[in-house]
Amino acid sequence: RPAFERAGVLMADDVTVYEHMKLRLLNGSHSGLAYLAALAGIHFVHDAVQDQRFSSFLRVFMKTEAAPNLTPPPGIQLDLYQESLIERFSNPAIADTVGRLCMDGTAKFPTFLVPTAEAQIKSGGPLNLVALMTAGWCRYLRGVADDGTLLTLAHDPGIAEATAAAHESIHDPRAFLALESALGANLSKSDRFVSAFTRALTDLEKFGALQTLAMWVQSHD
Repeated sequence: RPAFERAGVLMADDVTVYEHMKLRLLNGSHSGLAYLAALAGIHFVHDAVQDQRFSSFLRVFMKTEAAPNLTPPPGIQLDLYQESLIERFSNPAIADTVGRLCMDGTAKFPTFLVPTAEAQIKSGGPLNLVALMTAGWCRYLRGVADDGTLLTLAHDPGIAEATAAAHESIHDPRAFLALESALGANLSKSDRFVSAFTRALTDLEKFGALQTLAMWVQSHD
């Protein structure tokens, strides 16, 4: 084979730990910010992450909720990788859109965010921000932004079931967590997660995404 390592390529016999790092930090952060940014009426990812409320939210989420459950891959410093993601997300030259990240939530949550939530439930670690991300998706699926404008929901093959659960959650927050096809069976069984999700949903409805982000990061354990 060509000597890829001479060009800076990291060669490994097992990519599992690298895959987990990417899915839970990069992809998890992307999905976590997408629905909250959509509620706030933000179109581009870089505009969201250039706002300190979003960048602080992602930094705290990655450091205290996602990264503790990862095995650091050989040759990778997780703290530097996390900071590189903030830099990448903030880059206006990429011009990634919030709408693109909102696509296929029912397929993304099971691998991007649910494993972090389940790990934090099991370990007893902080889970408020991953609960807030889940609540942001629920609010988004109801189809109304914080300023009252109607949202055009991104493509998702499972949108019908997900939106039905989101609307049912208006009366019973647990109804959304019962969406096992996307959220699994464990989140709705955790009183701690249900409590955090319910509080997040209430705050999003009352204060909107941006103010809720600031409040929750400030009060994060």
